[in-house]
Amino acid sequence: MRALLVLLATMVPFTAGAQPSGPLALTLEDAIRKMTSLPAQRLGWKDRGILRKGSVADLVLFDPATVIDRSTFADPTALSTGIEKVFVNGVLVWDSGKPTGARPGIVIGRKGAIPGVAN
Repeated sequence: MRALLVLLATMVPFTAGAQPSGPLALTLEDAIRKMTSLPAQRLGWKDRGILRKGSVADLVLFDPATVIDRSTFADPTALSTGIEKVFVNGVLVWDSGKPTGARPGIVIGRKGAIPGVAN
């Protein structure tokens, strides 16, 4: 789950901040669907990927007007800006530019949670 969270947290700024244009450009909605519900559907994760009652709440709250990936080849660990909050399994893990210390994630595979594997 942490890998997926890292992927989402890094791809959202890249996708939203890049603002590509042309016939192959994705809308923000399509980009988010391709990073959330589409892979969850392909992997058979019925409780992930969309917001609905009873589903696992993994959310990245961001402002599309300000989100941007600041990493470069010279500074690949530079944090993105514009990511306000991140929730994993319904627990706040990132708040206003800082980690909260919570680690509620689990490792999941094609068949769901993998028993005995810590986050």
